[in-house]
Formats: sequence, structure tokens, C-alpha cells
Amino acid sequence: MPFFKAVGYIDDNLTPEEVTKEYRRRYSLAAYHRKRAKIVEALGGKCFLCDAGEPLAFVKKAGAPAFRVGALVTMSEVRRKKILEHVELLCTEHVREKLYHKGRLTHGTYWAAYKKKCRCDECGEYMADYSLRRQENRRAAKTQPR
Repeated sequence: MPFFKAVGYIDDNLTPEEVTKEYRRRYSLAAYHRKRAKIVEALGGKCFLCDAGEPLAFVKKAGAPAFRVGALVTMSEVRRKKILEHVELLCTEHVREKLYHKGRLTHGTYWAAYKKKCRCDECGEYMADYSLRRQENRRAAKTQPR
């Protein structure tokens, strides 16, 4: 089992190409998490609104210039320092709230309930209704002759 200082042990029964691929995958993932941790530390390490520690998300402040928040980790150090003035850390609850107030997350819809996994009462009711409708449609499709 080969050992690499940067990523640890990699399985023996892989071809040399697969070992290289696995090494690169692990190394890139570790580098991503190191860079993200630096950014979180630079932004204070806690939710801007409630001081919660985890899980945190990067969110643009109002009036920020155009940039992709998801690209923060891959930006150059110089550009990232300029952009960090326009970014804040929020916990998942406050991100959900902010999106709701911006009109991007409409509760009681498929997107909010299943894709964003919102667990509010409205989305819970939608999920129950949706699963019942889906079951009924499947049953009806089974009973129809072909």
C-alpha cells in the first residue's frame, strides 16, 4: 500500500494511473479545504448574525460587485482579498431566511422542499401532498391497460 506524505495511504489494487488519479483527487480536496478554512478564519469563523460556528456559507453583501461566491476558493490571493470585503458568513438558517426574503426560495414548492431540504411546516405539507399524488399517479399507471 503506497504512502504519500500529502494524502496518506492509497489502496494497493489500483493501477498506476488510478493511483495518480486518486492522489490528485485527495490532494485537490485537501487543498480546497485548507483554502476554505483560511477564508472562513479571515471572515471571523462564525455566523455574522448569530455567532453559530457550523455549517457556514459565504453570502454576498448588498451592493457587492459581480462575482461568483463559489469561486472564492479558486481565486487568486490578490483578488480574493479585495472581494472578501463584500462577503459575509452566515449559518444555513440565516442563508435560508435571506433567500426567502429575496424571493429566491419560495416555501411550499418542490425546489424548497426537495432540493433545498427546507423543513418548515409549509414545505412539510408540500412534501406529504407530493408523495401522495405521486403514489396515486403510479398506481393509476399500473392499472391502465397497455
